[in-house]
Amino acid sequence: TGAVPSENDAEIMKRFSKVFEQVYIRFLDLQKAEEQARETEIQLSLEKVRMVALGLNKSEEMLKVAKALYEQLLKLGFLNIRNSIIDINNGDDDSFTDYDYSHEMSGTITQMTYHDDPTLEGQFQKMSTTTNDFFELVLEGKKLEDLIAMRIKNGEDEDPRLLNTDILTYNFYSFGNGAIGISNFGLLNEREKSILNRFSNVFTFAYKRYNDLATAEQQAREAQIET
Repeated sequence: TGAVPSENDAEIMKRFSKVFEQVYIRFLDLQKAEEQARETEIQLSLEKVRMVALGLNKSEEMLKVAKALYEQLLKLGFLNIRNSIIDINNGDDDSFTDYDYSHEMSGTITQMTYHDDPTLEGQFQKMSTTTNDFFELVLEGKKLEDLIAMRIKNGEDEDPRLLNTDILTYNFYSFGNGAIGISNFGLLNEREKSILNRFSNVFTFAYKRYNDLATAEQQAREAQIET
């Protein structure tokens, strides 16, 4: 009404403001504690993936890293994740080894070429021109249908989940000779992208281990042939 508050009203308002100040401080303390708990949870998940990576004994065990990545992202709230993916170029400029894992489809290792599908070719071009960089592929309509057909052509098991979605995204961080990431039913938010990036940094350990094992295996095969 525009009336000037009385001294009594002003005193009441002052007391309420002090109560609100206490409540707000409590809110900030709780918010900080929640953020700290969240960070601790992320650190534990990163450490679990790191330990799996450092425990690799054979190059095909890279699938164990994909499984650990999938399970830890689920724990961190990636509820729309379809699978975790590690793609490593084979060195012949047009093919790569694809390591996929999900609870629904289990683990698969597939040899693929980038010429099987325009989406894969675009993926290869982005992977070959970026290092430690994020890129996202969005598949809808015809592009999604082509992906489903390409998977069947490559001998992969049919994934019923692909028939019940209108959008699938591939979210990768490149490491020069390949990429690590996930496919997801929908777009990732910025928080999820940031968390995925931290896992890609952990993957540096796995890839170095993978390279060492693959080199040793190739040398052993050549030595056996020579013998």
